[in-house]
Amino acid sequence: MPIRIDIVRHATAEPRGPHGDATRALDSNGRAAADVLGAELGAIGWRPQCVWASPYVRAQQTARRVLAAARVDVRVAAARELEPENDPAGVTAWLAAVADGAAHIALFSHQPLVGRLVGDWTGTLLAGVATGELFGVEFERAPGSRAGRIVTHYSAH
Repeated sequence: MPIRIDIVRHATAEPRGPHGDATRALDSNGRAAADVLGAELGAIGWRPQCVWASPYVRAQQTARRVLAAARVDVRVAAARELEPENDPAGVTAWLAAVADGAAHIALFSHQPLVGRLVGDWTGTLLAGVATGELFGVEFERAPGSRAGRIVTHYSAH
């Protein structure tokens, strides 16, 4: 059975403040972009079964706004594995342990991890990933290095 993983880079956020990078909230453009992305996904019947987001505020907010605008009622679980500097192999191993047979998964994360995951999973080198971009990667059986192909690409801009 094929597995689809949509990986999204969080939308634009406020500048870094005194409380550090992890506490940065979405700015007004980011909130609007996440809503637009969610509405576009909802219009095509986007329905992930499992959703994880980095515990960073901007990733959590992006996930919740996209899901709300798409009218998807799935809980967003926090996953430290989706923090920016993590390793694609570690994320792939973590997914194998937690995905529990889900056929459609959504992940909300950061650069450089989003680009590194898409690159590892598909062999496609990305020059960069903009805020609010979504890459849908499909696997025949299970996520793994060079085991997937990009099937969709959306930008919140």
